Amino acid sequence: MKKFACLILLPFALVTFTGCITTRNAEVVDPKATKAIFEKKKVAVLPTRSPANFSTDSILAVKKNIDLKLDQAMPTLLPSSAIINTNKTINIVNDSNQIETLDKLVTTYDSTGVYNKKMVGALFSTIKCNYLVISRLKTEKLDIMISKATGASLEVTILNGAGGVEWTGVGDFKRGGIFGFGGASANEISEELVKLAFQNF
Repeated sequence: MKKFACLILLPFALVTFTGCITTRNAEVVDPKATKAIFEKKKVAVLPTRSPANFSTDSILAVKKNIDLKLDQAMPTLLPSSAIINTNKTINIVNDSNQIETLDKLVTTYDSTGVYNKKMVGALFSTIKCNYLVISRLKTEKLDIMISKATGASLEVTILNGAGGVEWTGVGDFKRGGIFGFGGASANEISEELVKLAFQNF
């Protein structure tokens, strides 16, 4: 009888303990701007950046997917703006030997919480745009014993030529579970993050 009861309870236990919990959060940090100010303006989208200690193969895959999602989303979000996609923007920056300026800009922001106006001005002068979209990725993945979890956040900021922040949105996506059921693909993570970051745009 005990053995029979165990067999009956086993499927329920597996459903309970292998299930995963997914949480999503969207937040507007700096909502000053409205879409109207971007009308008929040139908006350049930079490739997604992440801290140096997050530069692993799995993170690179997520960043590439986010860039793709951003390139797809921006023309829809700002249909009357001239969008310079991530690939074209980084080529302009690279051809003008401004990659180091971009890296320093993000590094400085990571340590101070402020975008250096001189560096911002150099990038605007190089790209020749009215607004600049900078996205920053932070992510973590846990896979220890029977646990597996994925957590990531994407901060998207739109800067003006003076180095001021016009708008910032943040998307958070987390999934946790056990027995290997808490992971998420690079495509799923990037799609969720971009959608959440612009949810209240």
